[in-house]
Amino acid sequence: MQLIHLKRSALHLFATATALLVIGCGDKRLDSAWWQGEEERIGLENDLQLKTFRYDQVYTDDVNQLDALNESNETSGARLTTLRAQRMELAASVISLESQRGEIRRTAILGQRERAKGGTFEELTVLSGKTFRAVTVSGIDDAGVTIRHEHGSAKLRFDDLTADQKHIFGLEEDLAVAAEGQEKQDAVAYERWVSNQMVAVKADEQKSADEARERELNADRQRAFAAAAAASRTQVSTNTSPLARESRSSGSSGKYYYHYRSARSYGPVYRAYRSSRSNGSQMHYLKTGRMPGTTPTPNY
Repeated sequence: MQLIHLKRSALHLFATATALLVIGCGDKRLDSAWWQGEEERIGLENDLQLKTFRYDQVYTDDVNQLDALNESNETSGARLTTLRAQRMELAASVISLESQRGEIRRTAILGQRERAKGGTFEELTVLSGKTFRAVTVSGIDDAGVTIRHEHGSAKLRFDDLTADQKHIFGLEEDLAVAAEGQEKQDAVAYERWVSNQMVAVKADEQKSADEARERELNADRQRAFAAAAAASRTQVSTNTSPLARESRSSGSSGKYYYHYRSARSYGPVYRAYRSSRSNGSQMHYLKTGRMPGTTPTPNY
């Protein structure tokens, strides 16, 4: 940049010397206006060169700062990537340590409970002040301690015991709270199951009652059909042929033959005839129910 500035200064000096030579040669432009214009031109050139120099300096500084910032960003990015990898490693280490801690804690608690299980106490006074005598520890879980005493058995929950008793039996508050919550969930699930079973039983009973009612209705229908069929058969048996019925006399005097009447409310009625007719006519009447050459008379 300094070399460029020197070149521009040399050009400016050359232009000034040329102007002086022109003046020395007696140029006709030697007047005040020309000198004033030349002075302004030289001043503008100097001002332009100065501003160009300053611009070059500022641009160079900005470029240098930008390069420095880019380099710093690259360094920070690499550092950030390294820190993220380290954080992931630390998180995995924390999870592993927590798991190991939980296993160690669980092992210690189970060992403490195993040592306390089967232990006996002449007297065991709980937090409420109640005293149990001839106590034997029969079981320990997260929710509490099961004991046998001189009057039976009892379940002592976490809140029923003193701090020393909790330590002796290996009970922890967080485990007791979790166990109590699980017991409540199990109780709700059991009540729901019982309710569903009761609904199913009622549905089966209703179905059985409906089926029994349907069978009874079917039996009533069958009995009604049987009674109707029996009545129909009785009516058919009473509606026999006229020849199978008893005869009755017709006429007021003399010897008459008997005739038969149909069981229907309408039908032919045949007139009686005297015995003076021939035997052939009598046989014809007995076979056909009417005399030869006669027409049945309707009985309305």
